Amino acid sequence: MFNQRTVQKEIRFSGVGLHSGKIANVSLLPAEIDSGITIRRKDITNKNNEIKANFANVSEVFYSTKLQNEYGVCVNTVEHLMAAIWAMKISNLIIEIDAEEMPILDGCAQGFTFLIEAIGIKKQEKIRKTAKIIKEVEIAYDDGRLVKVAPCSDFIASFNLKSEFGGICAGSHTFEFSRHSFINDISLARTYCQISEVETLKSKGLAAGGSLDNALVLDGNKVLNKNGANYQDECVRHKIMDLIGDIALCDYFILGHFTGNNSGHELNNKLMRKIFSDEANFVIL
Repeated sequence: MFNQRTVQKEIRFSGVGLHSGKIANVSLLPAEIDSGITIRRKDITNKNNEIKANFANVSEVFYSTKLQNEYGVCVNTVEHLMAAIWAMKISNLIIEIDAEEMPILDGCAQGFTFLIEAIGIKKQEKIRKTAKIIKEVEIAYDDGRLVKVAPCSDFIASFNLKSEFGGICAGSHTFEFSRHSFINDISLARTYCQISEVETLKSKGLAAGGSLDNALVLDGNKVLNKNGANYQDECVRHKIMDLIGDIALCDYFILGHFTGNNSGHELNNKLMRKIFSDEANFVIL
């Protein structure tokens, strides 16, 4: 167990949204004990503009995770920032944003973790509640996609990624929680796509802000980015980052061993909902 935490002072950054292509200005602000993570849309003033960063508020999971409140106010692509917040053990935070999508920055979580570490973290005078998994919970599809969690005394995330292209597009990786391990082994893993998918994504209104500066772009298993890959198994590490970002949409730090097999945001959110739908699955420490 550990104390609740927030940021020492305001952190500001700006950037383009991966799918919207629109510039967003963001502020991370210190928050009170037990307040959790709240996102506030500063560009909306005629109705409730606050959204709790919780799995129950996930409204869409199509190539990203979107949060929405009961008034229809939403924020998209929260998973990379949430993964960084989780890795820094931040439990209370106000996130102000003036657009519909979080900036993608460099396509991973490294920029967010750097900013939080640079400004500093404030330890608060109350223990953060932890949910310890005591029963295996699983979501599985007939096509082989699966995500599950099993009892464990630590936080572990494993992922198995299969692809017809092999190489960097496939592989297995296991992450055991520590801030150092997240920063060095996970935070630099970028969102990725095949070059052949780009036009299809754009025809669906996606990837309007995507570029070689904020995504790992592949032609089969060949990396098209000038500076190459950040990890030789960057794709599977990014899937772990996404999994962590979706798990972070929770009021508790979780102890359990999560495993994903070719899964994504949809299964991640279904797993979180299933875990907390039955108190027999966990205990609060």
